[in-house]
Amino acid sequence: MKYKFFVGIDVSKDKLDLCVIDQLLPEQSHHHVVANNEKAFQKLIKQLTSEFGKPDEHWLFCLEHTGVYAMPVCRFLSSLELNYALVPALQIQKSIGIRRGKSDKADSRDIAMYAMLFSSQIKLYKLQEKVLQKLSIWLAQRERLIKCKVLLKKASDESTEYLERDVTVGIKSQSQRLIKKMDAEIKKVEDKMLQLVASDKDVKRAYDLISSVPGVGDQTTFHLLVATRCFTSFKNARQLASYCGVAPFEYSSGKSIRGKAKVSHLANKKIKSLLSMCALNAKVSDP
Repeated sequence: MKYKFFVGIDVSKDKLDLCVIDQLLPEQSHHHVVANNEKAFQKLIKQLTSEFGKPDEHWLFCLEHTGVYAMPVCRFLSSLELNYALVPALQIQKSIGIRRGKSDKADSRDIAMYAMLFSSQIKLYKLQEKVLQKLSIWLAQRERLIKCKVLLKKASDESTEYLERDVTVGIKSQSQRLIKKMDAEIKKVEDKMLQLVASDKDVKRAYDLISSVPGVGDQTTFHLLVATRCFTSFKNARQLASYCGVAPFEYSSGKSIRGKAKVSHLANKKIKSLLSMCALNAKVSDP
């Protein structure tokens, strides 16, 4: 695909900064700022159409991967069947070299330049299937509940150890009630995720295969389903191992540096920690 226009989008909670670059005139750029909602996106498309012609398959939109803030514009671009990519911020930063200062306008131009320079290597993004989208949201909710539970337990334990008894009794009693409530809510979330998995035969088949591995539990299975989009996001096992931070890489340079192979810190550390626990569980429980 030969693209003619490249649109870099710097996403924030309330607004989008966009930079449009014409491949024939890359030294010129056109900056726009719009609200982060569908009504503003529709106005923007009309404005782009009046300036450059209607966006089509020769346009490439590129966004930094900023989580939920990018979802409205992703849904909008998907509905128009336009080409777009979500790229990790670190990847863009590493590609632009040394720079001084920072602004949303400059960031949007950097993203547009990245899209133009690496258009042949950029992998277009597609929204996850509805089941996996919902599963991802419930996983995030479970993580929040777990963090709240840990904070309550830690505060309760510390108060018992360091404060006077008349204070600690009340704090511990209240914390235990809230922790019990949290456990009930976490169980509801986990049941909801199991229902989502059961509602889609392809997701259910992948779930059954992953969970059949000794030592692997539901949470690891859910995270792998979402991260791999039911094992469609990676070409091979080595790529997935690299993404999870469990694949070793060579560490050497010339004659002086001869380090042993080691894993990279650039990884999905949540899945890495889950896989580590799975390995320990399998070592203990599986003969």
